[in-house]
Amino acid sequence: MSKVYIVRHGESVWNLEQRLQGGRDPALSEAGSRQAARVAEVLEGLGVAAVYSSPLRRAAETARIIAGALRIPLHLHADLREIGMGAWEGMPFRELLARDGEAYRAWIAAPADCLPPGGEPMAAFADRVMAALGEVREKCPRNDAVVVTHGVVARVLVARTLGLDLNQIYRMRVSNGSVSCLTFGGDFPRLGLLNQVGHLQIRIGEDPHTLV
Repeated sequence: MSKVYIVRHGESVWNLEQRLQGGRDPALSEAGSRQAARVAEVLEGLGVAAVYSSPLRRAAETARIIAGALRIPLHLHADLREIGMGAWEGMPFRELLARDGEAYRAWIAAPADCLPPGGEPMAAFADRVMAALGEVREKCPRNDAVVVTHGVVARVLVARTLGLDLNQIYRMRVSNGSVSCLTFGGDFPRLGLLNQVGHLQIRIGEDPHTLV
């Protein structure tokens, strides 16, 4: 039996500014760096063997903090990068809602059936991130691993592993600096944690959701 801990990157400067990111490459904010350090603290002593990360800076910086603190190898994997959001990338959230709000709401409601203008189709995106997860599991068949990635990637990894409809992924909350966990072994994989944020010193009932 092995576990894959899925970590959403810490807050980025664009999360702070409420801009859509997608494949763009903003850095972590100061708060995001602190979140990454707290993730490392909560993973200490769990025996994880390696960290695998999206190469986008907000994830890679988070992963370097975690791998450095745990003294384990870090591997960047291009297929763990965030979904491409086409023409929406870099847009402030308020501007997007004012200009293209109907299309955005349709995408949130059914992302497998709708996509941003010029965006990456959900089915192809899901195939690539699941292939990346498969590679992680092949390289760590008996050891636990950490995957540092993005909000949509994390939702799809959970949904696809559990056989859930990809149109429902935005019913999951995945906050910056959160930890989720998939356990593999036995008759089928299990979701042990989803959006764990207690290490971020957030009280039960508080919601650290980032809009974008």
